[in-house]
Amino acid sequence: MRILFVTSSKNASGGGRQAVYLATGLLERGHEVSFFAPAASMLRPLAPGLDWLDLPERRRAWRKAWESAMRRNEPVIVHAFHNRAVKSLAWSGTLWRLMGKPVACVAHRGVVNPPTNILPYIAPGIRVFAANSRACLDTLPLLWRKGAGKVVYNCVPDAKVTPTRDAAAVRAELRVTPETVVIGAVSNNAPIKGQEFLLRAFARLRDDGQVLCLVGGNEEKWAPLCRELGILERVRLIPRTERVADYLQVLTLFVLPSLSESSPNTLLEAMRMGLPAVCSAVGGVPECISDARYLVPPGDDEALATAVSSALSDRDALAEAARRNKAFSERFTVAKKLDIMEGIYRDLLRPYGGNG
Repeated sequence: MRILFVTSSKNASGGGRQAVYLATGLLERGHEVSFFAPAASMLRPLAPGLDWLDLPERRRAWRKAWESAMRRNEPVIVHAFHNRAVKSLAWSGTLWRLMGKPVACVAHRGVVNPPTNILPYIAPGIRVFAANSRACLDTLPLLWRKGAGKVVYNCVPDAKVTPTRDAAAVRAELRVTPETVVIGAVSNNAPIKGQEFLLRAFARLRDDGQVLCLVGGNEEKWAPLCRELGILERVRLIPRTERVADYLQVLTLFVLPSLSESSPNTLLEAMRMGLPAVCSAVGGVPECISDARYLVPPGDDEALATAVSSALSDRDALAEAARRNKAFSERFTVAKKLDIMEGIYRDLLRPYGGNG
């Protein structure tokens, strides 16, 4: 199959990473893959082996650029990620359908807030919307095109859950022992990620020597609050890193305190590493963590502290939650997502005589 990926974002966001994982996997399976992204995209270093093509700065030039990567009368998939790319593909796809071009358009959707502009979702240009959770799909205004929505969960490459350092070295960095209870979270510092509520919840816990490891936590931003709460000596603020698995391997409990999520990559990574997790009951999270004991209202630091304390107090239940998470996470492998997306692509290309 000939597949073109498009992202309009310069950041290495969760959706962008999913595009890279998918594109890389499809290339390894023998498909012909090219990836349009802004020249300064942070995604490019993550997959230098991909055929990266520059997305023009001027939006009016996007369709012409995409068409330059297509071959005359050859069926092709165009898969868009991020809002501006999806909107543009909706109109380009509609035009291609009217012209009878053998182009099948797919869009990724990975947020649970309803779109402010519904036209791309009801226009016929995009044939399939791949939503990364049921909660996400339910926000799409597909109306009579409801069949165009498919739930395709995010995936986690094996490399993301393979530590690069020995656990003892990580514990030495964190100044903890194998017996220390280490509570951890991974996120950026945007308010929607709920780091403040996690810090306030941690301050509510009885001090039994637990340590909070906040991977991606900005020291300049959060150290003053930690000092105010009296927990600075028990919190480890780790700068942003691609080597998240190094820290996940030493955690006792993973916490996701977000105020909004659809299918958070960090939670899926923690689950694939066999960690129990306490999470905010937002978006698609309950589709992964279904036990009410490990779900709390978003933004409620008292409820979060209670749930964390309760989880840590029952080690047998915690171990069972870890086993359950590990087993459930098998649906988040790259191979699983590739199988699903290949099937979707083949179905879309079949009317044009393409089957990959």
